[in-house]
Amino acid sequence: MSRLFALENGEEYEPVIYLTAGTAQALAPVVVAEKANRLSGFEERRLRGFGAFMTREEIERRGATTPIELLRGMPGVIVRRGAGQDVPISTRGTTAIGEGGVSELSYGCRMAVYIDGVLFSGEYLATAIRPSEIDGIEVYAGAAEIPAQFKPGNNGCGAILIWSRKE
Repeated sequence: MSRLFALENGEEYEPVIYLTAGTAQALAPVVVAEKANRLSGFEERRLRGFGAFMTREEIERRGATTPIELLRGMPGVIVRRGAGQDVPISTRGTTAIGEGGVSELSYGCRMAVYIDGVLFSGEYLATAIRPSEIDGIEVYAGAAEIPAQFKPGNNGCGAILIWSRKE
């Protein structure tokens, strides 16, 4: 049911709305037979051949104390000092500066970092997660390589996906 009403300038009207519902239907119970493997997407993407990957075994072998140390030397990433912190920069889009040839890389293009599929917005990746808590790392140096679900809002400078060891 509806009705028309008029309001004069400065008048207020607070509507009262009544909702009626039909009979609720009971849903069948949902049974979860198996826990989802968060790293199944990691393995599928690794087999496709795009990006660079570091598995739990490789992380343990490296003996690093921060995720930044794990990223050093990974294909597609340069770790640069900027604004008082180490930041991952894509190897694509960086430019050389200096007299007489290449002497230093510019600040470059800062990569987006995701931890467990969520865009990391903190300032210090070095203290966000310990290597002992990481199950896998994926690095995509350029926008064309990044899996679709990690592209929204990405600046096109590549992406780093870090997967934690959640039980």
